[in-house]
Amino acid sequence: MPRGPLPEGLVASGNPLEFTDADMPNALLREHALGQGHWGVLRVLEGAMTFVDMGTNEEFPVPAGESVPIHPQEPHRVVVNGPVRCRLEFYAERNPS
Repeated sequence: MPRGPLPEGLVASGNPLEFTDADMPNALLREHALGQGHWGVLRVLEGAMTFVDMGTNEEFPVPAGESVPIHPQEPHRVVVNGPVRCRLEFYAERNPS
């Protein structure tokens, strides 16, 4: 997948969230973005999803066992491709000391 990895030095931010196709929040299916300094990872545990970068209109298939990094302030949405179980993990840049 031609997307850059998460940068080094990020710290976990909040608890991971897990969803299935039956309880996927509508907000994830519509265009949205993470705030400045916040990153995410979409991990597909079962089934398949598509990550859509709304800025470039590129679509990235994400089958079970794969993940996709989510960059700050990047407009995106996801598409559920049938029965699915996924986890969203969130990370933040460290505050400078």
